[in-house]
Amino acid sequence: MLPSTVPTPSLQVQLAAQLARTDVVVVCDAISAESAVRRLYEEALNAQPTVLGLDTEWAGDKHERSVVLLQLAGPSTCVLLRAGMDCPAVRECLSDARLVKSGVGIGVDLQLLQENFGMVCCSSVDLNAISRLKPEAGFPPGCIGLRQMTRAAIGAELCKDPDIRCGDWLAPELS
Repeated sequence: MLPSTVPTPSLQVQLAAQLARTDVVVVCDAISAESAVRRLYEEALNAQPTVLGLDTEWAGDKHERSVVLLQLAGPSTCVLLRAGMDCPAVRECLSDARLVKSGVGIGVDLQLLQENFGMVCCSSVDLNAISRLKPEAGFPPGCIGLRQMTRAAIGAELCKDPDIRCGDWLAPELS
């Protein structure tokens, strides 16, 4: 259960320390994608609970969207795939029902992965649905979106700067 009040400073310190130990891997080629996702996949399967965060960034309009970045996050590793999103390791990871894929509005992300790459995902949960449908999860009424969930769960502010959220995901270098 999530805390219903702002976490204590000691909990915030623990969470900050965990984030400081998180490795972020940016992948720009298919060979590196296979290796990075395999390592993340094993890490997530060996954790409790077996959950993998998933998000996509895309380019184009609402009629023709192309996934340009796939973000997969495990307990201590976050992989940002700019290439190799359709590698065998990603397909295996997404289709593994033992591993719950989670995200805010994850249905749109999974739909895009299916449309762009023919990938099918087993076992996913939308965090917005949990906040709306499961009061015992501890989110305050009306809490939707990653920013509000982060504030409610760990008492931290999540930067949602439009220049970052709506950035150029096709740029040679991410800022």
